[in-house]
Amino acid sequence: MCSKREKINERTKKLISKDEKGNISFDAHAWVVDETTNEVVFDPDFKEYQEIRKKYGLTNERCYKPISKKHSNIIWNYVRFNSIYPYMRITKNSLTNYENTYLSCFINAYIYQKKHPNTKIVIGSFGWKYPNGEIHWQFGA
Repeated sequence: MCSKREKINERTKKLISKDEKGNISFDAHAWVVDETTNEVVFDPDFKEYQEIRKKYGLTNERCYKPISKKHSNIIWNYVRFNSIYPYMRITKNSLTNYENTYLSCFINAYIYQKKHPNTKIVIGSFGWKYPNGEIHWQFGA
């Protein structure tokens, strides 16, 4: 969780929201890169992604925009303690029997990273290019 000394700046505020019940959600995406090359090694493609690309006329070319390490750590600590750890306690053998799930990118990335040393999780924006080269950011501001 965020320490009381950490301040969430405007960039991070755009990624975080609370509903009327106080539940926090993130407009952000998580993927996994090789620690040495920083190349994306894990970010599953779901049928819902195909539907989004078709709806907006997007290409298959993926685009990633990481947020700063400081803001990534703030979000990751919140997600880890409020989503991932409770999920891991509830499910048994989740590292071996887990199936990647749409809109669960943080858990998908965490489980992949735990199984594959020399990788790291990156948080930020994700989308695809239009045929004209512009970017449609589907997740993350």
